[in-house]
Formats: sequence, C-alpha cells, structure tokens
Amino acid sequence: MWKLGVMGGGDIKLISALSVCFSWIELGGFFFLMSVFGFFIALLTLAFRSKRGVPYAPAIALGHWVVFCDTYVKGFYE
Repeated sequence: MWKLGVMGGGDIKLISALSVCFSWIELGGFFFLMSVFGFFIALLTLAFRSKRGVPYAPAIALGHWVVFCDTYVKGFYE
C-alpha cells in the first residue's frame, strides 16, 4: 500500500502493530470498522476542503479501540 502511494508508511506500521492483538475473526471486524471510520473522516476532510491528504491514523485507532473494547473490556466485566 505504501509503495503504491495509497497509505503512508506510519499508517502501515500502526495497522501491523495493532493487528497483533486480535484473532483472525476479530481482525475482520477491525479492518471493517477501520474502513468505515476512514470513510467518515474522508467525508469530513472533503467537507472542509482540506488540501492535504486524509489523516488515516484516527480511523485506525478508532477501529482498534472499538474492537478491543468489545472483545476484551466487555468480557473482563462479565
């Protein structure tokens, strides 16, 4: 993805590091939520007509946070 110019190197490293926390099933949810949050962040970026690229790290962090809380934090309190 970095070589194609789609994402920055830091975003790829962040996705790789956060993916280690999940099983294969949870990883699908992480990628899905990451793309949904990325879509909304891209819409906000277009709405404010930002000349720079779309910041994707918040979408990665939000996707990880939602799946992590749903999987581990909820299970911890049950």
